[in-house]
Amino acid sequence: MTAIFDEQGAFVTGKEAVMDLRLKPATLAQMQTTGIRAVESFYLSKGTYTVREVVRELVQNRLAASTTPLELR
Repeated sequence: MTAIFDEQGAFVTGKEAVMDLRLKPATLAQMQTTGIRAVESFYLSKGTYTVREVVRELVQNRLAASTTPLELR
């Protein structure tokens, strides 16, 4: 789930995406080392935002999150 917040912390927009992966052991091992890349696109006006990303892994029921400041000029 990706959420975009404005300077005051108000929700602007967001998207939820689902990835179902069935990986061979070698591919899983590689991804555990290099990670996986997912891309989302948003149309935003110029300004300062906070991007909040939350990922849930279902098999072991784990969560990961990151928060990144973003300034569009």
